[in-house]
Amino acid sequence: ASFARGHGGLGVERAPARRGCLPAVAVLVRSRVARIALLLVGVHLFVRAVLAFGGYFYWDDLILVGRAGTQGLLSPGYLFDDHDGHVMPAAFLLAGAITRLATLQWAGPALSLVGLAALAALALLRALYVILGWRPVLLVPLTFALFTPLAVPGFAWWAAGLNSLPMLAAMAWVCAEAILLVRTGRQRHAWSAALVYVGALLIFEKSAIIGFVAFTIVALSGH
Repeated sequence: ASFARGHGGLGVERAPARRGCLPAVAVLVRSRVARIALLLVGVHLFVRAVLAFGGYFYWDDLILVGRAGTQGLLSPGYLFDDHDGHVMPAAFLLAGAITRLATLQWAGPALSLVGLAALAALALLRALYVILGWRPVLLVPLTFALFTPLAVPGFAWWAAGLNSLPMLAAMAWVCAEAILLVRTGRQRHAWSAALVYVGALLIFEKSAIIGFVAFTIVALSGH
């Protein structure tokens, strides 16, 4: 009936059939896109796992291992050490905990890289869903982001992955929360974004850029 009213009485006899089939088709399309998106994330993680477990410690990785083995994990001197100009207490804590569990065993760092990659991929998928919904076009930026070679060097190097992957996950989460805050006005989105932002700053000081990215994404989403 609402379809008929909105179209000046056209299609009155067809409206009941459309009410029955269109919502079902829409649900089917949405769920299919979601399944394909999750499949892409799974393939992405498989590729990342192959890369991660085929690697080994490199340069700064051994510096992290050495510091974790000679200093207290909760000491300020360890957590806030100047690592080539970077401030990364949470990353130091994670690296130290993994090192203490199994020193110079690559399985721990490899698992942490795959886990952080999963976190970043799912956060990105959520952000794209907030922006686009379960539309097929969502698969285009998702596929590019998951499989672009540009993201591989920062992943295969443990010390770099400890910084970049949490920052990317936090960036996607904060952008999604910022959009939801503007749409709904619910303060819980502001609190969630703020907490994740602070956590990202504790992992990598370059996460300060997240606020500017979120502002830009929100401004562009209005157009």
